[in-house]
Amino acid sequence: MSDSTIWWVLCGLLVATELSTGTLYLLLLALGAALAAILGYFDASFSIQITAAALLSMISCGLLYQLRKNKTSTLA
Repeated sequence: MSDSTIWWVLCGLLVATELSTGTLYLLLLALGAALAAILGYFDASFSIQITAAALLSMISCGLLYQLRKNKTSTLA
């Protein structure tokens, strides 16, 4: 099984889990897995795939956290 296929399966599992829990953070992790799957399709090394998935997931989760933090602080 290729790296790309494994990343797509992980992405699908994360989306399914997100649908059952209702949090956006798992959807952002799935977005990182999708990026890694695309990089795997283009034969990028596994370390690049993991690094790209981690960076995209961390940045997007951090932005969502800041957005929610600012939204709740303005409402209080």
